[in-house]
Amino acid sequence: MPLLKMESWKYPHLSRPRGILLIGVPGGGKSFFAAAVGKSHDLPVVKLYPSRLFQSSLGETEANFLEVLECLRSFQSPVIFFIDEIEKSFSRTDGTTDGNTSNRILSLVLDFLSNHTRPVFTIATCNSIGALPPELLRKGRFDEIFYIPFPDGAERRAICAALAKKYAIDISITDFFINRLDGFTGSEIEQVFKEALYEAMGRGSETVGEFNLIKQADA
Repeated sequence: MPLLKMESWKYPHLSRPRGILLIGVPGGGKSFFAAAVGKSHDLPVVKLYPSRLFQSSLGETEANFLEVLECLRSFQSPVIFFIDEIEKSFSRTDGTTDGNTSNRILSLVLDFLSNHTRPVFTIATCNSIGALPPELLRKGRFDEIFYIPFPDGAERRAICAALAKKYAIDISITDFFINRLDGFTGSEIEQVFKEALYEAMGRGSETVGEFNLIKQADA
């Protein structure tokens, strides 16, 4: 993100970095990535909540989105613009169900992504790339598109270590347990820990061992 933090941009015909699109299964850590980028580079993260902007009155939805985009265009300092699950909010439709509102909103967002000149770096997440209109995938809207896969063994071990610390579980993370979590997302691994804790509380115990975790992983 050093390019975003430059006080002046000395290449008048070269646009600043636009943003990235993260694609992957739900619970794979895409949203955490946006927060981590903001924290690691000491940049504020502005999250868009499209559901709060859509209104029933004619023209009100467009006015709300315009207000948000104009606000972003007013930023003088670098900021992360975060759109979570972008496919649920911006899609190309035939216009018969909403008076063509969705298509007009998509056009507004596409124009912003392509033409804004402020130090706004967009991070968008998507669970299904097939649900996105091709216009959003065109180069110039996002600099790169990344696929976030399921965590590998080393990543699953790191997730388990972080969760054990988070929930104060004193346990050695063995290869056997890590292998049983193959194909789990980070959210699913955390749910394994939660269910093991719930089960322990239900039997009046404060102890959670590897067997308890494996039991929940296999449930």
